[in-house]
This record gives sequence, C-alpha cells and structure tokens, in this order.
Amino acid sequence: MNKELMVRWLRALLATIIIFTIFSVYLFLRREIYNLGIANKAFGSTAAIVAGITLLIGPVSRILPQFGKALVYRRSLGILAFLTGLIHAVISLFFIPQRFTIPFFLKEWPATATGLLAIGIWFFLTTISKNDKIKQLGGSKWIMLQQRGGYIAFLAVFAHLIFLKYAGWIEWFGGKTQKTPNLANPQYPPASLFVFLIMAGIIGYRIYLKLKHDVQSHG
Repeated sequence: MNKELMVRWLRALLATIIIFTIFSVYLFLRREIYNLGIANKAFGSTAAIVAGITLLIGPVSRILPQFGKALVYRRSLGILAFLTGLIHAVISLFFIPQRFTIPFFLKEWPATATGLLAIGIWFFLTTISKNDKIKQLGGSKWIMLQQRGGYIAFLAVFAHLIFLKYAGWIEWFGGKTQKTPNLANPQYPPASLFVFLIMAGIIGYRIYLKLKHDVQSHG
C-alpha cells in the first residue's frame, strides 16, 4: 500500500471513528450506561451515516468543486460502512442472545430481511472494489454497479431502521417513554431518530437531484 492510499484509508477510518464516538457519547448521555448492546447501536448508526456520506460526496462535489478531492474517499468509506454494518449484524446475531432471540428475528422479519439485504449488497460491492475487479468489469460498469447497489443498500438500511424503531419513536413523541435502569434520560430523543432524519434528508436530496435532471433532460 503506497503512502497516498494509506493516508486516504486513515482519514476515512478517522471519520468513521468520529461518527461512532459521537453516537456512543450521545447514547451514554441518554442511558448513563455503556455496554456491548449500546456499542452495537452505535455501530449500526455509524454504518448508515457513513454509507450516506458516500452517496453525498459526488453531488456535493459538483455543486462545490472544492469538495472534489473527497471523491477518492468513496471506496474506502463504502468498505468501512460495510465493515461497521457487518459488526452490527454479527453482534446482533451471536453476541446478545438475551436481546436478539430467534423469536425476535422471526417476529421482526421485515427488519431482519432488509438488514441482511443491505449487508449482502455491501459485501458484493466490497468484493468488486479491488483494482483487478474494476479492470475486469470496466470503469463504467463498475461505477454503475456501485451506484445502484449503494442506493438499494441504503434504502434497505432505511427500511430496516423504520421497521425496528418506528414504534419507539411514536412512544417518545407521545411522552410515554419511561425511565428505566437502562434509560436514565428518556426525555432525550432516541439516537435512531437522528439517523432517520439524516437518512431521510439524503434520500430526499437524491430524489430532488433525479427530478431536476429529468426536467432538464426533457426541457
């Protein structure tokens, strides 16, 4: 690995760690405890936000050319989104059996299915991110697969989040969230609500750009 590539990876990793730390700190402030389950929430949120950043870098760089240098970070950020998402999935499946039981996964099958779909797509996109695969597929086809796969995976994560968390959001907005030994400050908004708003904003912006492009193409 050359120096330039190493620096690129270190910066992408630093950005990912910062996002993970922000969610971890917020979750700690809300719950006043920190354990594997809470870290797992932070991993899931981090995966969603890092994936969202990869979808924003291109459009933002076209509007603000000074962000063009960030384009080289999309591949490393995409792989880190997959890795943090994979950690989230592995912890949920194997390391918190008292929280995520087989009946839970069966009951919450829409959330389980969309989560696994996102991980599967990210895994595929990671496997074709090597230079030899890019040459084999060709630049244009590789970009097309990355873009479409990235969009579908992001929407799958968005659906996964809604399926799992919407009931808790409704309860919080209704003022029904109660203080428990694991939730010291129920008045604070759920961290997942911030993730939802960020993801919804990214999806809305991408839809706006698509509609704008279609109007200009037919104008």
